[in-house]
Amino acid sequence: QQYLTSYMLTSEADKVRRLDQAYRIAMELDDPTAQEETLKARNVFLFEVYKSRRSIAPYPTLEPLSMVLLGTTGAGKSQLCKVLSGGDVACKPEASMHSVTRNIVTVQAHAFGDTAWRPLTLYDTPGFHDTAGADAD
Repeated sequence: QQYLTSYMLTSEADKVRRLDQAYRIAMELDDPTAQEETLKARNVFLFEVYKSRRSIAPYPTLEPLSMVLLGTTGAGKSQLCKVLSGGDVACKPEASMHSVTRNIVTVQAHAFGDTAWRPLTLYDTPGFHDTAGADAD
């Protein structure tokens, strides 16, 4: 998130932080409807910011970029995969603190699903402290 907000205006970054805080509260309250609505509002807002910046894409080169998404279970790795890939169906985010991603998922797409941006290879991984995996993973 820090990298993402470094390309935003202060007011845009503040809005993303407020939406993230609302999502964390919804998680604490175990309110799936609020979680879904908050994530949707955040993604819609981020997409609007992206569209407004499309003409000044930070990576005009078409050189491929590989990204391994790492983090604890429930941190939002699959959601990030879905956003970065432009909604690829291989990324299966769920609002859950239990493991959803069981194996590494490889997704090849253009950044944000837009061919004007560089191609990506994303590796969505099971979370650290995976609730369904072995401790040795």
